[in-house]
Amino acid sequence: MSAVHTPEARPASAGSPGPAVAEATRPAPFHPETSPEAEVDLSAGEDVASGKGAADENFPVGALIGRRLRPHVEAYYNWARAVDDIADNARLAAGEKIARLDAMDAVLLGRAVPPAGARSELAHAVRLRGVLAKTGLDPSCATDLCVAFRQDAVRSRYASWAELVEYCRYSANPVGRFLLDLHGEDPRTHGPSDALCTALQVLNHLQDCADDLRLFDRCYLPESWLEAENETVDALRRPAASPGLRRVMDRMLVQVDALNWEARALPALIRDRRMRLNAATIVALSHRLARRLRHEDPLAARVKLRRPDVAGSLWSGLRTLPAAVAGAVPDAGSGGNEGAGRPVGIGRALRRLTRRPAGGNAVSMPPHGSVEAAAGMGPEVAGPDARGALGCALADLSAVERIVRRSGTSFARGMAVLPADRRFAMFAIYGFCRLVDDVADEEAPFSTKLPRLLAWRERVARLFGDDTLPAEGSGGAVADPAASDSENAALDRVLRAAIRRFALREEDFAAVIDGMRMDAEEVIVAPPFRVFDLYCDRAASAVGRLSVRAFGDRSAAADEVAFHLGRALQITNILRDLGEDAERGRLYLPREVLGSFGVPLDPEGALRSPRLPEACRAMAARARFHFNKADAAMRRCDRAAMRPARLMGASYRAILRTLERDGWRTPEARLSVPGWRKLPIALRALSPWG
Repeated sequence: MSAVHTPEARPASAGSPGPAVAEATRPAPFHPETSPEAEVDLSAGEDVASGKGAADENFPVGALIGRRLRPHVEAYYNWARAVDDIADNARLAAGEKIARLDAMDAVLLGRAVPPAGARSELAHAVRLRGVLAKTGLDPSCATDLCVAFRQDAVRSRYASWAELVEYCRYSANPVGRFLLDLHGEDPRTHGPSDALCTALQVLNHLQDCADDLRLFDRCYLPESWLEAENETVDALRRPAASPGLRRVMDRMLVQVDALNWEARALPALIRDRRMRLNAATIVALSHRLARRLRHEDPLAARVKLRRPDVAGSLWSGLRTLPAAVAGAVPDAGSGGNEGAGRPVGIGRALRRLTRRPAGGNAVSMPPHGSVEAAAGMGPEVAGPDARGALGCALADLSAVERIVRRSGTSFARGMAVLPADRRFAMFAIYGFCRLVDDVADEEAPFSTKLPRLLAWRERVARLFGDDTLPAEGSGGAVADPAASDSENAALDRVLRAAIRRFALREEDFAAVIDGMRMDAEEVIVAPPFRVFDLYCDRAASAVGRLSVRAFGDRSAAADEVAFHLGRALQITNILRDLGEDAERGRLYLPREVLGSFGVPLDPEGALRSPRLPEACRAMAARARFHFNKADAAMRRCDRAAMRPARLMGASYRAILRTLERDGWRTPEARLSVPGWRKLPIALRALSPWG
């Protein structure tokens, strides 16, 4: 029998699962996982193979994969099928299942060699071990499946959506990552792939919800959602879904829709044509199955895809083949169509933007008339058709500036160091972030926020498409009520101009929306570090990735600045705002850090704990680490372009030093840097030698 413990979470990244995947109050999951010291049983035993094969699956298995890699995919599928059959075998006790899964892991990892006459399933572990050795792939793509299936052996209920998604992280997501890594695809594909695999797993749970309960006494529908509808798992024993159960299923399908939306980005990121076709087809099939489950009752009859669904999905996939993808797009470092169709190597550093934008080297922006100044004319000569920064109408630039100034922050003054094109690109990015953040922060149930956040996803997708935007002076097709119709339409036009001028990336806008969704969906209280880091990436580093491009540097080093500086700023904000966050019932410090110092995992208890300052100092050290890494990356960047980043970094370092000097003696108080200290900080940051 293996030891029982929780596996160490791998660090989150920008490609991690999307908004429906992350839930702020995610509890520490229970995962029975093998340990290196565990003894395993390799003796002969009952063959538990179910006899199922690729033809029994919802989605194509290897049919669209190139011939050279098909044997590797077959070996992986046979492994997955074998460990799944162990977990689902009704004749094996839980301990026997875990022992067999431990043995599969041990053979795969080379810790054991099956003797002659060993159980037949171990041959699949031997074969897959050879594949992993030949390809150099990470064994976790296989061993993670055993984590999920050990859990199936001992756990039959899931309290929340977050727990279900955590299960999918091990039961489904490794499959997509294996296929992508086998094809040598960019790690950027992992995020949308995880979203797709989680969506497929949840759809399968909905398809099989009645059989899972009847055959295995398992229910993958969140118990808290059933309770909210005054239902129990026994609702799945009925011949038809009750209205309450139907609402639970529909709520899960809303989450699936968000995952499917995120997964739509996957085919365009894949360079291998066959793999791209495979992904696009499965994305389309996932959409179609979700629609069928929304209109059919899985208790009355099994809901499944039909031949027209498969044919239509394959046609959708074929349409992606001539489209531009990550391996054949204009170089993200070019300003236009230069290099279109030329392959871009994975991990290749993006070229810096070297051409100075229109708008000159203005270093100040007056509080009034700045839009006309950006056009190089006074308001008395700026007619209705006059154009300014980014080639946008002055009326549009003025509308975007109003959104920025209405926020009441010092953001506009901080961006005054930028030339006009870059300044208004930053205004548009800020306006986008401001409006999305307002959705997350408003006092309203998540059910009313979700449609607006999804609308923002659609709105961003349209900005990256070829659709004609509403004409100047008209309302936006998708308007956020926090701004007027004309402001929404103006923001869209300026954003599209900034996107095209500075090659801003759709996935970074999407990550910002996903971060706001994490805040909106649940109250975040002492999240696991993996969720905490994912939140920092989405809430701060994603904004940084957009910003460094607007600043004028698209190099890999600039993205590294965004990664580290975003996390440094976000951690500093969290350490500064402990009291305000507690008043809202939130506690953003990761549970691992709090737990290591014996700090309670609830907001009020944490604020009262005498050990909180120690936890804060540990997080401050992490922030300093990121500040230092950001500084090192900036030295490899365009110095002039990084001036705003240096200014923000210096300002927040001063905040962090103020917090450390105070020692979090009164964490409920919000400290700030005295005004007389800010000027020398700014001068040093903006100096050509700073």
